[in-house]
Amino acid sequence: MMPENRLLIIHQGALGDFVVTFPILKALRTTIPCIDGICRSSFGRLAVGLGVLDASYPLESARFASLYTDRIDPKMVTLMSTYHNILLFSFSELLERSVKRINGPRVLRILPWPAMTQKNHVTDFLALQVRTCDLLGKEARRRFSRALFHLKSGATRKRRSGARAIISPGAGSMKKRWPL
Repeated sequence: MMPENRLLIIHQGALGDFVVTFPILKALRTTIPCIDGICRSSFGRLAVGLGVLDASYPLESARFASLYTDRIDPKMVTLMSTYHNILLFSFSELLERSVKRINGPRVLRILPWPAMTQKNHVTDFLALQVRTCDLLGKEARRRFSRALFHLKSGATRKRRSGARAIISPGAGSMKKRWPL
């Protein structure tokens, strides 16, 4: 039996771009019981292993190439229509239009990172977009914001023995780097 509220994310970015979404996805788990992703296969395995995603599908698989065409593979349509919402972390309006042709799930697109002129960190930028993109109702937005605050403030607390930390040593953009 499938959970009542299922979210599929599609993320086309590199490792650092994907990892900065982890706090967002973890906070979304407080309101959405099932979150799956289409992303690079190694990134998906990492996210599933860390409990960020429930399942992942390899973006590099031939069956997902049809998302970038006028005719989406019927197997993709069947898979994607099992979700209530599809959240694209993408600049591609073409991808958004293509996925919106699937009847059923609501498709929302947010930008994967801010413009260089913006002064906020990419995680804060993503959080603001999630709060305002109509994915969550009023109470769910409150739970999401509280969960994100606790995740971010928890980064400064002493870690339990055996706790995991992800360190992303670099990024192509200064906006994605935490200060030393």
